[in-house]
Amino acid sequence: MRVHRFGVRFPRFAIAVLAAVASMLTVVGLVTWGGAPAQAAPGQTAIVIGTGFGGLGMAIQLKKAGFDDITIFEKAADVGGCWRDNTYPGAACDIPSRLYSYSFAPNPDWSHTYSGSAEILSYIEGMVESTGVGAHIRFEHTVTGLEYDADAGE
Repeated sequence: MRVHRFGVRFPRFAIAVLAAVASMLTVVGLVTWGGAPAQAAPGQTAIVIGTGFGGLGMAIQLKKAGFDDITIFEKAADVGGCWRDNTYPGAACDIPSRLYSYSFAPNPDWSHTYSGSAEILSYIEGMVESTGVGAHIRFEHTVTGLEYDADAGE
């Protein structure tokens, strides 16, 4: 397992993207709410932490925005976040499944109103394959910290 601590090693034009299971809305200096879609500028790098629902959704959207230099760090050996980790009997979504898919890739074929973790994980794995973000994932890489130097802009 590789451990990363980011600090001054960020390139000057880097954008750090932190994605958690509960939120994929934090992109520093990239997203304009209610405005035109964000577009990558030459030389910009995006870093996404985690391959759960939020992290992968962010990576897919960054790729659509024109980012080619995306690295997704995942501490485990596979994608899926909590849907990969929680395999206990009865693990399922607590909201209707049709609402638990990406707005840009709805799944009309959920087998149950409240789909189980295996079916949700399969949807996530299918998104990785269909969008090509798998090539950007670095499995078994743990990030232990991030630092931003506002004076240096990096």
